[in-house]
Amino acid sequence: MFTKEDYLNYFDQLADIYRDSISIYTDLLNDLQDKAIRNKLLMAASENMEAFRFIREEKKKFI
Repeated sequence: MFTKEDYLNYFDQLADIYRDSISIYTDLLNDLQDKAIRNKLLMAASENMEAFRFIREEKKKFI
């Protein structure tokens, strides 16, 4: 059985993964000039941001 701390650590690790990927997407978006590629990356970045927000909300349930 998982403890409350196990769940919190799990959500922290997931949030770190998404935070890192959002940072990478942001760096790429700032450097890209090609609009088609930029739009596709923007969609992926916004999906990751949504997932990050979801994880943050789910973590609040355990606090």
